[in-house]
Amino acid sequence: MCLKSLTPIILLASLLALPIPPQPPQSKSIPKLDRLKIFLGTFDVTEHYAQTYLFPKGGESHGQLKAHAGPGNFSYIFDFWTSGGPEGNVAGEEIITWDPDSAELKRYTFGSNFPGALISPGDWQKNSLVFTGDFEFNNQK
Repeated sequence: MCLKSLTPIILLASLLALPIPPQPPQSKSIPKLDRLKIFLGTFDVTEHYAQTYLFPKGGESHGQLKAHAGPGNFSYIFDFWTSGGPEGNVAGEEIITWDPDSAELKRYTFGSNFPGALISPGDWQKNSLVFTGDFEFNNQK
């Protein structure tokens, strides 16, 4: 038998002898988090600003939102950018995850117009995803 004809057999035998790596555990489904799948993808967005003490003239901004699932589907990651509104050009990232200690969704928002992160608890109210919390803008809370 020729050495060339043995090479594929030796290669196949060596591959079959390799141990099979363990599969990662399947993530447990969290229904309130799983509902965020509707946001996966890339979307053009329009933000409408009501006239308030923060934004006395109101306004509108336009931009884009891109969303993908995080590791193990235990979070969703949103990249966004908008321009033309009362806040000027804004870019940032949001991460929404399930907090087992408080049994609620938590949103971590990082933006180009403020340092640190805004952390907001949230939940579904029928078909609306609602987050609450305080933030400061133009030295107002």
